[in-house]
Amino acid sequence: HPTEVQTNLLKECEERTSEISSFAGEQIDWEQPTREDAVWIQHGKFISPCAALLPEESRFCMFSVVRPCSPKETNDSEVYIMMLPATGEMGNSTRLIMAKSLAEKYGWSSVIITAPFYGRRRPRTQKLFFVDTVSNLLLQSLAIVQEAASLAIFFLSKSKSSTVCFSGFSWGGAMSSVSSAVALIAGADGSRIACAPYVGSASPVCLVEGVVADAIDWNALRESKDDSYDFLKKELYTELNKTQLSVISERRKKGCNGIAVVRAVCMRNDQVLRLRYVHEFLSQLKTLGSEALDVPVKWIPGGHAIAALLRPSYQQELISEAVLSMKFD
Repeated sequence: HPTEVQTNLLKECEERTSEISSFAGEQIDWEQPTREDAVWIQHGKFISPCAALLPEESRFCMFSVVRPCSPKETNDSEVYIMMLPATGEMGNSTRLIMAKSLAEKYGWSSVIITAPFYGRRRPRTQKLFFVDTVSNLLLQSLAIVQEAASLAIFFLSKSKSSTVCFSGFSWGGAMSSVSSAVALIAGADGSRIACAPYVGSASPVCLVEGVVADAIDWNALRESKDDSYDFLKKELYTELNKTQLSVISERRKKGCNGIAVVRAVCMRNDQVLRLRYVHEFLSQLKTLGSEALDVPVKWIPGGHAIAALLRPSYQQELISEAVLSMKFD
């Protein structure tokens, strides 16, 4: 059973707002950049705002910046794409493909973030990407949105014309949306922020239904042998909803500005993200603006597997539409 300190996203974000808003480059440990094809890749790490809650192996946020070797003039500003991972995305291969293409076509930089419990941040006792408790599943989300928001604020501080766009697939789509709201709470200029979730959801509640529910070890969640499936489902639903996008967006509306642009891609026949969760997500995305924000949505036939296959081209197209709309609207 998750503890309050791990599940109360609103409280945790409020407690760390000053830490995120003051995040500076001095806190980043940079490696030497290396050239790969037509881009420079530079790895960096810093102590996560949630380090005290994370296992030792996950306490440093690890990320890679992919920059074009010959930056193109893009309205005298630099664009940074904050690429968050999907569920189980331990490596950077798909995101690196998109980053290289965006660098070549537009001269934009990308920041590829490794999630806690994944890749080089995976605890030694953890099997692959399978986070071992509900507590750590929620903590993973709590940490990555604060890490992504911290990095966004750092890159926005590099110049008054810098812009950022948060994007991710599936879980990463949800986390990119929450990250943009957390950045606003921490004082970021929303007029320089875009969000482009590719097939996202408003909370992890979608895991309790649909095809993914069959992968849950329901017996492991029982405190008593008499706990019914319906009881467990209700309990899990309640806990997972504590990382609901509406929780953080409501706090954002109490005094923070809104982001400039939101664009989204959704699947028409998704059995992982049921349609009611998709529509819930889309309605909440509108609250990220100062007023009711127009959120153009591209609906694609097919489900989650098709979305994954189409991701390199469709998510890249989504990102470019969001950034170009932000710059020229």
